[in-house]
Amino acid sequence: MTDIYATSVDYDPTQPESIAFFQTVQNKMHWAITGQTAAEIIHRRADKHQPNMGLTNWRGGKVRKADVGIAKNYLNADELAALNNLVEQYLVFAEGQAMRRVPMHMSDWIAKLHGFLSINDRDILNHAGTISHDMARAFAEAEY
Repeated sequence: MTDIYATSVDYDPTQPESIAFFQTVQNKMHWAITGQTAAEIIHRRADKHQPNMGLTNWRGGKVRKADVGIAKNYLNADELAALNNLVEQYLVFAEGQAMRRVPMHMSDWIAKLHGFLSINDRDILNHAGTISHDMARAFAEAEY
């Protein structure tokens, strides 16, 4: 997804606005699939009493501390497949925009994402969620 937004005429990965933009998009995608933001997924699913702390997928053989702060790592097979399907569809759309040389701003990508999620009959996140990223990460790392 980062590659899509890097094509925005106003995207600068070093600027706080761009970082917040990427987090917003990520949360909207997670919400569309699970009804939870990335932080909510981490906070609700990280559990030291579960096998692999509740993680269902991660890189490498053993769960590392860095893995527990990634929401996608807690998605079940159906959720992960649905997320990958949405991302793939959106990438095809973005490729079409690039091929037609349509200039896109970050705000344009958000508007297109809302339309895209709506067409796919997905709920659209319209708030910041109930748990901060820092709170979720701290919780998951404490469970680790």
